[in-house]
Amino acid sequence: MFHFLLLFVCFELIHCAPQRNVRLPEVNPSALPQKPSTPQQLQPQLNGQPRNSPQELFQLQPQAPNVRPQDQSAFPSEGPNENNRQHHNQPQQPPPPLPPIGPPQISWGQCPQLEPTMEEKIKKAAVITKCLELTPVPTNITRESVELHREQVAACALQMEGWFNEKGTYRFDKAESEIKNKKLQKDIENRVLTYHKQCKEEAEEKFPISSQNLIAQIQLYQACMDYFISEVCGIEVGPSAPAEF
Repeated sequence: MFHFLLLFVCFELIHCAPQRNVRLPEVNPSALPQKPSTPQQLQPQLNGQPRNSPQELFQLQPQAPNVRPQDQSAFPSEGPNENNRQHHNQPQQPPPPLPPIGPPQISWGQCPQLEPTMEEKIKKAAVITKCLELTPVPTNITRESVELHREQVAACALQMEGWFNEKGTYRFDKAESEIKNKKLQKDIENRVLTYHKQCKEEAEEKFPISSQNLIAQIQLYQACMDYFISEVCGIEVGPSAPAEF
């Protein structure tokens, strides 16, 4: 808004400047360089004989007053230019704002039970909001500081939702119980539980507890499960739709 007001003020100062009558200097037409009409007249110039330089040609042209481009509108317009002046006198309108983007559209395929309820979405949003309050955004924005902040928020959310046991490690048993509680089709549930075991072993192997990369271990497990569940259930993520109010 401030940027638009500043442009509007500058625009009004330019167009409200006092108008002046300026008379262009008269130039003798004979002083202007004559365009050669035949190849014979053009040839001496190409053979190195004296000819007008670009600077001399420029000096021979009629000189307009030394006026900045933005001051041209201060002079009275004539003929069809009057409509242009009236058009420029109208204040410029800012472009319309883009509509807000909503969440991506998700098709849950054969696993509609996995779609979170509105209550679950509200709880998750409240947890993230609380963790963002407890973990302020770093003032020195770097790739490392952003990654560290993301891990801190993720650890805070996992802690508030009870995903750590008394030893401070991830509760893979809780993840398995939640899969069973979704009541998926039996064949799909068995395949998802098989992938759960594989993803757990891979995450613990690449990021053991001794490496103190607990968040990286959890993120690898969750990414692994997201991939296989999407494949088994046929979940598809579409483009975001405009937000509804």
